[in-house]
Amino acid sequence: MKKEEYDGITKLHFKLRDGRNYLDKGYRSGNSRISAMLPRTDLIPLYFLVSTGGGFLEGESYYSEVLLDDYCRAILTTQTPSYIYKCENGQETTQLNEITVGEDGFLEYYIDEVIPYENSVFKQDTKIHLKKGAGLILTDGITSGWSKDEKLFSYNRVKLRTKVYRENRLCFNDYLVFEPGKMPINELGFMEGYKNFNSLLVIDDDYNKNWIDLIYSELENEYRGTDSNEETSIFGISEIEEGGFILRIMGDSLHENSKLLYRAIDFYREQLKGLKPLNLRKKQY
Repeated sequence: MKKEEYDGITKLHFKLRDGRNYLDKGYRSGNSRISAMLPRTDLIPLYFLVSTGGGFLEGESYYSEVLLDDYCRAILTTQTPSYIYKCENGQETTQLNEITVGEDGFLEYYIDEVIPYENSVFKQDTKIHLKKGAGLILTDGITSGWSKDEKLFSYNRVKLRTKVYRENRLCFNDYLVFEPGKMPINELGFMEGYKNFNSLLVIDDDYNKNWIDLIYSELENEYRGTDSNEETSIFGISEIEEGGFILRIMGDSLHENSKLLYRAIDFYREQLKGLKPLNLRKKQY
């Protein structure tokens, strides 16, 4: 990889020393920044990945590399959604994420939604390698986008691809393609009349099949506890082949989607893993 190939680069290398997780090396260039570590009450470091331009311009390319040493833990999140501005000339904007989690390490990576503007073209590639005993929490999503005339789904194309390898075996391969001009975007099998899509992937050696029922019941209770009788989001949870699950959410309200997403995350962390509550220091829902 050459520095001049990308408009923004971040590289983070986490280590564990004397029972403390810490960022050993952090590198950034171009339009990308890494925040200072946010204070936490536990021993897991938390960092924001920041785009200084407030969004991605046509034809720009961004690269992020994350490495966790053996037995190490870290939490990363994007500062805001990824705004993909107009691509009037049809040039694709790209984001490449390459991640390696060492033996018995655990990474939480909360990627905010993609918000594609009118005529935008965007591709996000996320490649993750998990060594023996390593675990992962990963989020992503996409909205119906933005246009001057407020018309929904006015972008040209968005591709979101995620590949996860466990001990060099492909265990999760997700490739979502949204092309509103060529697809019946509101029909069954696509967005089904909803405006927003979110997903949560969890891979964990401690995974138990009962987790799906427990999390599903928790999300159902979240709905039952609201003042409104109208459900603005739908969701489903599926087991993946090797020790984990994926939660999909579609809805009219990004606020309601986020509420369900982070309720599932908090339940998993607190009730199933015994971790302290998650606080990303930004408005989650």
